[in-house]
Amino acid sequence: MRVLAALIAYELRKPQFFFICALVAVLTVVLGAMTASAQCNPGDLGGEVYRDYDASATREAQEPGVAGVQVTAFDANNAIVASAVTGSDGSYVLAVVDGTPVRIEFSQIPSALQPGPQGSGSVTTVAFRNRNSCDVNLALNNPAQYCGDDADLATTCFVGGDANGGGTAGLLDTVIGYPYDVVETDSGPTHYAFNSETGSVWGLAYQRASKSLFAAAYLKRHSGFGPMGSGGIYRIDLSDPTNPVVSNFIDLQACGITTGDVSNADRTDLPANINFGGIPAPSFDVKAFGEVGRDSFGDMEMSEDDRRLLLVNLHTRELHRIAVNTDGSSPNCSDVETIAIPNPNCSGGDYAPFAIKQHDGLTYVGVVCTAQTSQDPNDLVAHLMMLSDVGFSSIFSWSIASYPHGFGLPLSFLGSALPNGPSNQVADGVGGIIHPWITDFSELGLSFASLPFVAFYVYDQLIWTNIEFDSDGSIIAAFRNRWTDMLGNLNYLPYDPSDPTSPNFGGDPLGSFDIPAGGDIVRLCARSGGYVLENNGQCPGEAASAGAGNSEGPGGGEYYYLDVARLDAANPPIGDAHRETSVGALALKYGSGEVASNVINPTNLFASAGTHFYNNADGSIPEISGVKRAYPVYVDSPGLFGKASGLGDIDLMCAPAPIEIGNRVWLDTNGNCIQDAAEVGISGVTVSLYDANGQIVATTTTDVNGEYYFRSSQVNIQPSGQYSVRIENKVDFENGGPLSALTLTCANQGNDGIDSDAGLVDGNPRIDLTT
Repeated sequence: MRVLAALIAYELRKPQFFFICALVAVLTVVLGAMTASAQCNPGDLGGEVYRDYDASATREAQEPGVAGVQVTAFDANNAIVASAVTGSDGSYVLAVVDGTPVRIEFSQIPSALQPGPQGSGSVTTVAFRNRNSCDVNLALNNPAQYCGDDADLATTCFVGGDANGGGTAGLLDTVIGYPYDVVETDSGPTHYAFNSETGSVWGLAYQRASKSLFAAAYLKRHSGFGPMGSGGIYRIDLSDPTNPVVSNFIDLQACGITTGDVSNADRTDLPANINFGGIPAPSFDVKAFGEVGRDSFGDMEMSEDDRRLLLVNLHTRELHRIAVNTDGSSPNCSDVETIAIPNPNCSGGDYAPFAIKQHDGLTYVGVVCTAQTSQDPNDLVAHLMMLSDVGFSSIFSWSIASYPHGFGLPLSFLGSALPNGPSNQVADGVGGIIHPWITDFSELGLSFASLPFVAFYVYDQLIWTNIEFDSDGSIIAAFRNRWTDMLGNLNYLPYDPSDPTSPNFGGDPLGSFDIPAGGDIVRLCARSGGYVLENNGQCPGEAASAGAGNSEGPGGGEYYYLDVARLDAANPPIGDAHRETSVGALALKYGSGEVASNVINPTNLFASAGTHFYNNADGSIPEISGVKRAYPVYVDSPGLFGKASGLGDIDLMCAPAPIEIGNRVWLDTNGNCIQDAAEVGISGVTVSLYDANGQIVATTTTDVNGEYYFRSSQVNIQPSGQYSVRIENKVDFENGGPLSALTLTCANQGNDGIDSDAGLVDGNPRIDLTT
């Protein structure tokens, strides 16, 4: 008797988080060094396995191969006839005699990856061939790395003054958004949150399922905390982007977690109103000066399963993992998990974690040794730390003061107006030197009597604030200049105004400073399962960028060489006035070949801030239709921070990865309930998809290969949704129909990829599933 089997292979596309060992993160790189690529020639059977970032089922230039995947061919008797492991470029060849019917199975897929969509450039994890070809390709993806063409960016803006004072300082934007594909001529950003709703925030994280953007409190001198103080995390509901709704999400201080020594009560001199008629209303904010980078929160990330916020507590030097409901609703204090971030062997115990990134199931944190106690620049070291089952460990480190950095300001422009400090602190007076951290302004030893009313003064101290992974596994690391958050823009010095010895005595803002950003971006090249710091603008074995030899990076050059202010003849004749413009924020859209970076003066607008985009292949700035990928968010005005790192984190807001349900209806000739190599698919069968309420979502018909698919890009399929696939068209079972005289074969006989999954419900084949 002939039997019918309706089969769904394991092809459900859904965000999923995996706890895996540390070595898996570099699986592609390691195996790439161990396994050679394979050349598939006419008459061979082979293909390639690759990361399909954009879920197009077609391999594109920025989509790397996946090494180490096992590919096995079985004959009609389920005996192995050939096997291979994909090489460093994802390629493989199977030694199969042309014309032999085979079932091809893909296994040992890295845990963080799932099967991508079926299409012209991708089969499923089980495929069938009767003739050899070189097109048996498999697309894989990490759903958390998917980002469609309609993605937006969000960033934070800092506002001077008291966010909770009820004045005009509360009316400026702190969180804004704009399309990912912006260019320098595009219109201004979209409002998401006011200062009165969030106060000073840096870290951002986006939950796809609920369309929620989360923002975490940050200590920036002269910019007040929001209503929850230093422990506050805020939610912005963007279900309707034209009407964002801001709410208090969770206050970790209220949960008994210490987040800092500086509170709103310590910052009573922050002005409630912005002086729109002149310079910004100044403040002293004395206690905040030395606590920048030590209080409140650093970077924040949404976990790859879309279910937890990952957040660095700067004060306790801990990682918090906060469970987030899929509707974005507020968690309880019991939903907060805490993991210590240990000292990675920094001198004097002086270390500061900040950046956080989850990539392919593993969590990474960026830490700097601050050298605060020793004041020895040789102790300034950056550490990349990775979380495993036994805690954090340093997996790569390098000196951040051993190579030249770009100057914040050119000597030729400022000339004798520069203040001169001790040689071990200031040297050139305009930046370019990375200094140990300080906590008190008096440590600079300045003579205030010799300072002009407004001075350019730079004392760069770096914080590793952002981590992004490029498609080849390399890391892009962004650093923020702590000094800009300690001094602010055209404001009072951090001295008690009631002290007669204070340079601020009597309210005179003598010694106010204009502080340029002075951050940095470096590339950690993925090599042999580890990392190599860029050298003179290049990664080993690759062509150098145009920044080679510019004396502004490791080895005397820098990879992202256009991290400079753009000022030309349309502005004052300053030239490249600022050679390091990064404010320490990055966003990378996988497969785009570029990285977004928040900077000062991204275009020809003086004293502005916004976003630069850089080509990861050569460090240049890409263009769209001849217009540069550079976007101004603001031009300095009262209440903002000018060139003093007035922007914070930048984050991509992407829709959930596509979901696909389906696979194959086939004729189980021998009745063993397994898809054997020589057994054919049944075409013309009507297949229906139902939701949890028993309503039909969509109907389709199997193709010439017996395959059927329901895709969220075409029908309404939701993440974490309950559905059923049914075969119930009576005509199909009647004489002349594709299922005439057939009955259902048995289900669940072992390997879920090759058996049948359907059972009879009300007399019809049916499979229940959850996406």
